[in-house]
Amino acid sequence: MPLQAQDSTLVDGNPSVRLRADSVKWQQYTFGRQSPFWLGTHMPVRYSQVILDFNYDKGKLTPIQGSTKIRALTFSTEGTTQLKGIKLFGAFSHSRTYEDSTRWAHQSRNNPSVPVYYGAIAPVAYERILYLFKAYGQKNLLRNNLPLSIGLDYRIGEHYGTNDPRGYIRDFQFDGIISTGWTFNAVTIGAGYRAGYGREEVAIGYKNKAYYESVAFPDYVNWEMNGYGQQEQSPMRRLYQNDFRRTGPEFYIYSKSAIGEISGTVKLINEQQDIFQFLKISTGKSYLNEYSLNTRDIQLRWQKDTRKGRLALDIAAFMQYGRDFNTALQGKNYLYDYSSYLVKLIHTRDRGDVLRNIFLSGRLVNELRQDGSYTNKVGYDQLILTAGWGLNRFLKQQISWGIDGYMGYQHTLSQQFIVKESNKYIFAPYVIYHDYLYNGTDRLLCHLSAAYSMPLLLHLQAALKLSAGYERSVKDGALPAGRIPLSIPGNDRFTGKLSIGLYF
Repeated sequence: MPLQAQDSTLVDGNPSVRLRADSVKWQQYTFGRQSPFWLGTHMPVRYSQVILDFNYDKGKLTPIQGSTKIRALTFSTEGTTQLKGIKLFGAFSHSRTYEDSTRWAHQSRNNPSVPVYYGAIAPVAYERILYLFKAYGQKNLLRNNLPLSIGLDYRIGEHYGTNDPRGYIRDFQFDGIISTGWTFNAVTIGAGYRAGYGREEVAIGYKNKAYYESVAFPDYVNWEMNGYGQQEQSPMRRLYQNDFRRTGPEFYIYSKSAIGEISGTVKLINEQQDIFQFLKISTGKSYLNEYSLNTRDIQLRWQKDTRKGRLALDIAAFMQYGRDFNTALQGKNYLYDYSSYLVKLIHTRDRGDVLRNIFLSGRLVNELRQDGSYTNKVGYDQLILTAGWGLNRFLKQQISWGIDGYMGYQHTLSQQFIVKESNKYIFAPYVIYHDYLYNGTDRLLCHLSAAYSMPLLLHLQAALKLSAGYERSVKDGALPAGRIPLSIPGNDRFTGKLSIGLYF
């Protein structure tokens, strides 16, 4: 997956827009918005933005369960303020996404590692409506010490297909977090606790009954996946529910001295997912799977002002471990392991009317999926190297323009592939083979953005930004000899975005 471009293009002396133009400070802000603990050290006293995004993605260089074309409209707003000694942060977004040619996955896109889901060969057009809400508050219980921080995260989504086999998915996730800390000289140590719950409800329907009443339409058969290879036809049983529960501690450290600012956070989240169907005759439940997903998220950041600007180094490690209990098999069957390690160096040089940003980053990604009943074991290791730059010019009368871009290369270091040729189900030649080819490609990544801003009414600053990205395979993946895929990925993918923003 390509790295996101650093948003280094915006505006004038307005504090809100100037923050986004500075890559080092904006990265610090992004780090801080992950937890209410960082409100006092990483978030400005006042920042406000309102943005309308139009996104367009197209291309067949995508996993089998991705979409070949995406159109999305997103409205978002967020900001910080301070009221009677309480630091506040809030964010809200509403998006409407249209996907073409989604196959083999009636899913919310929020839980990609889950072993149980429905799918079909026939491509489905999906419309997705999503609301995200975030609210943080922090107040020092003692003078400049013992901060009490509280945060809420809420997500609600509705997803529905517009052609057979049409899926209808409703999901919500709610998290709450509380944290505190203590400052010893120049070092602050803190701890917090996160708890949350959620639900996904999935139903499959047909407008044309012949598609599920007859075997004459194999592309429209509803398949129930339960693992990474295990599947069965489910023409009549087309409804399930997934209940989520998660808890876990978080730990923080922050120091500011002559060597710079050091920030660190560790999150240990344990999530339990119970996937079941309601029985028709009784009020009981028919469990399909009990899936546990443990997440370990470690981030370390160093930042320092120098004579020539600001310098920052980000180091991050993100790991997930998924294990299931398959009710039908009465045992553990599916294993999921994912890890991502990132190192990123950013430099910002600010001369008042000219602001320049550069960054270098390297990311190592590996993923492994295993299915015990079918002895499937498929994984990959990838290295992604990226270099980016940005230039902003601030003119008179609060008018400004900017450009930024990056180039990157994604290289597949190694792959694992253990799949029996005798596997009688079509999941392997469709899904496993396609994704093995996709994850085995080497890719060239590029991105370019341009922005223009001007004053608008009192203290408002308006900005228009156009972005384009391109991803192309320069070395295709290859299956072991004798394997014939029923689907293969394409060679490239284009992304475009138009953003209209207000900053105040």
